[in-house]
Amino acid sequence: MTRKKIIEIFEALTLSEKESLLTELQTMVTIEKNSPPKSPLEIAWKEIQRNIKMLSFYSYIDDQIEIIMIWDICEDLIKSDVLKNEAWDLKEKILKEIIQNDFFDYYSIFDPMKDLMEALCTTPKENLLCADLIYQIGSGYIKQYGAKIYKQYGKPEKYYDYLEQCLNNNLEPYLELIEYYRNINADKAAEIAELGLKKCHGEQTELFIYLIQYEQMKGNEENIARLIRSAKCRKRRVDVAKVQEQIFLKE
Repeated sequence: MTRKKIIEIFEALTLSEKESLLTELQTMVTIEKNSPPKSPLEIAWKEIQRNIKMLSFYSYIDDQIEIIMIWDICEDLIKSDVLKNEAWDLKEKILKEIIQNDFFDYYSIFDPMKDLMEALCTTPKENLLCADLIYQIGSGYIKQYGAKIYKQYGKPEKYYDYLEQCLNNNLEPYLELIEYYRNINADKAAEIAELGLKKCHGEQTELFIYLIQYEQMKGNEENIARLIRSAKCRKRRVDVAKVQEQIFLKE
């Protein structure tokens, strides 16, 4: 909202409304003047909030100057190296706002908010606390960022648990889970591979390779033959030659 628009709204008020508003504004100014000095992060976040508020007045969020200003504020904060000196209580408050609002994606500032979230956490402990916040108050698709933090900072089981909850027709998570479980729980890896054969509508070669190797390990010739027949029936999705090469089988 521009200064001109604010004045137009003010002029539309009655005299008593103007007087009441001026009193409230003066109180706000007095409180702000007498408040303790703010840290660099407090000052920057207040300015970000102001710009987000301005964006909320637009009918369409498209290349508004406030978006650029928020980008600049975040970049300056991250480059300044002051965040490591900020109190966790303040960081946590800001992180909660960012996470609860899905990185303010609605206002086209997802990337700078995500960058700021990552920069606010300057120690492994803070990163894990951030991941906890994401899992506690974040929406479904935001949780993927918390899962990646868990994996990076020593809690991979939570990352792989997240992957299991989100399995769909995308092959990559299946392969990642199979690789994780193959040496610690081969049966679990096989279950995931079987699920991938049902859900993945594209490439399935690696799924068949693991399942046949699994059955070889168990010495189950009947299941091996069944899987090879199934692979041959899915030639559009399975590189049969690669399957045979990888598992050392020949027709």
